[in-house]
Amino acid sequence: MEYACLQTQSLQFAWRLPQGFQIILLLFIIAAANFFPESPRHLAKTGRLEEAREILLRCRLRPSEAAIEQELAEIKDAIRIEATSSAHGFLSMIWKKDALHTRRRVALAMGIQCMEKLCGPDAIAAYGPIIFGLSGCESSLPCVMIW
Repeated sequence: MEYACLQTQSLQFAWRLPQGFQIILLLFIIAAANFFPESPRHLAKTGRLEEAREILLRCRLRPSEAAIEQELAEIKDAIRIEATSSAHGFLSMIWKKDALHTRRRVALAMGIQCMEKLCGPDAIAAYGPIIFGLSGCESSLPCVMIW
């Protein structure tokens, strides 16, 4: 897709094609999301414990009643502990210090997301043409290294 957008002479096509492609995938996700079950944690938090137990049973390959009951008890304990936390909104997660170390968890998650974009396939897709261009490869031809 990036190559097609680079080779086109139309600037409108170069930015509309990636946006349109993402919209098609978004519509598929929106349609498919209606068929996914609710999260057992959400169901337990809203008091629908029997439905949460059923979802946990369906999600396990070899479910045992004891393991499902233990997991449901752990979910209920986590909900109870989080209810005592002072960090309920996004801004309070960043600025307030609490017993669950929510601020540190949010910072770690944000750092992981940033690092993910700076290395791996995203970095290669973004900076690959520049790096290959500096090494003497043209953008429309395959680059063959001669040793």
